[in-house]
Amino acid sequence: MLRILTGGLILLGLTFSGVRGELDIAGRLKTFSAINPNDVYRWDKLYSQVQLNFSGRTGDRVGYRADFVARYDYLSDQGATAPRSTGLAIYPAEMYLDYYGKWLDVRIGQQYLFWGRADWVNPTDVFNPWDYTNMSSDIEDYRIPIPAVKASIYPVWGHLEVIYAPRFIPDKLPVPFSPSVADNRLAMGQSGVRFARDLSIVGWSVYGYHGWRKKAELEETILTSDDRIVQVFRFHSLDMVGADFIFTGEKWAFKGEGSFNFSDDRRGDDPTIINDNFFGTFGGDWIPNDKFSLNL
Repeated sequence: MLRILTGGLILLGLTFSGVRGELDIAGRLKTFSAINPNDVYRWDKLYSQVQLNFSGRTGDRVGYRADFVARYDYLSDQGATAPRSTGLAIYPAEMYLDYYGKWLDVRIGQQYLFWGRADWVNPTDVFNPWDYTNMSSDIEDYRIPIPAVKASIYPVWGHLEVIYAPRFIPDKLPVPFSPSVADNRLAMGQSGVRFARDLSIVGWSVYGYHGWRKKAELEETILTSDDRIVQVFRFHSLDMVGADFIFTGEKWAFKGEGSFNFSDDRRGDDPTIINDNFFGTFGGDWIPNDKFSLNL
């Protein structure tokens, strides 16, 4: 429902911008291939993709963005012994409306929500699910945007971000089964808050999150009366508190990020649920000149 409503509002915005406001249209065509020498077909991925981006503003307060992807997958079935089939998919990537206020910005619609300052490995980045069937270098391929409302508040002493995502979307895995998700996905919403402050050479953020793990966990194995083995998978809740920091110099930067994750198994005696755990990462950048950089 949120996607349909946002899409309708964006279409109205596109129409209105043709008369008043501004509209930018951009696009690109790419072909992606990944060779797998262990596969009898020799290819892991082979597809072509067209992406169109519509963005603009209507007045000083309202903006919008809509990204549409048309992908032709030459190898849509990834099984090594399965017959290859072709498939055309057309779908939206990001699609949202923006409101710009004096001290408050609001974004509503399908969007990417990224947390953390570290490079690639981000313990606090828990909102958007991953698409493990479609890994590549482009964000719209390996991350899945979600419908959400994000409010960014700008007091004089920092940046406060509040997020609510009403609908649960799990990771997309290359497995022959689909773990069950609650029929009422509104009951599996996510919410989070982030406060950030940047000074002259140091920046830091603190995070709080309540939601769900995006990967299902094996809960039990059942032997049915007709001697079939049925595996039951469940999605478990996740509460996270985290923080990050970055120190920057003239030619270097040092950054760190960590999160403590609380699971359903607070006592730690259920082998089917991931225990409470801490996840941290550290890194740095050294840029001696404009032709050389080192990232650790």
